[in-house]
Amino acid sequence: MICRRGRVAYSACCVSRPLASVGRYSYGMYVFHMFFAIFAAAWVKRVTAPFGDARMVACALLMVALSYGIGFLSYHLYEKAFS
Repeated sequence: MICRRGRVAYSACCVSRPLASVGRYSYGMYVFHMFFAIFAAAWVKRVTAPFGDARMVACALLMVALSYGIGFLSYHLYEKAFS
């Protein structure tokens, strides 16, 4: 029974909508993430200087959000025509 429950939890995770959307937009996220890493690091460093270590978390969150957004745009404006 434990093994069965583990498989159900695993398959439920694999068919989740957020995970599927990341998979759909992952190519655009991969292609463009480095541009946002440079931008996010420079912007977050300037804006969050007084917060110390929290700036690394802010930089990572900003980079993920920007990468997801450009992945979304890349998929719907370019990649979708080829699939």
